[in-house]
Amino acid sequence: MSLSVDLGPALESAVRSLIPELQIAVADAAAAAVQRAMGDRLVGVDEGAELVGMSSGALRKHLAKGHIPTIKRGVTVRLRVSDLLAFAEQRARDFEP
Repeated sequence: MSLSVDLGPALESAVRSLIPELQIAVADAAAAAVQRAMGDRLVGVDEGAELVGMSSGALRKHLAKGHIPTIKRGVTVRLRVSDLLAFAEQRARDFEP
């Protein structure tokens, strides 16, 4: 369902200028909620990629570059949820217009 309302050019421009700030605020709130719910739980690469909204391959590239701390248990790589959320937040801030 879509809602269309004529706001007028000035109000529409003002609303559009707030959208990036609102997106960041929503992302921050979501990250805080997930952090509270999950604490410092350890996850694998596949689950970590899902949490930050990227493919496992893309996350592995960031891990190889040292962008996110890892915990290795033998050949298994584990990630702290808090580290993943901090990485996702930084990525969002880096792409601000």
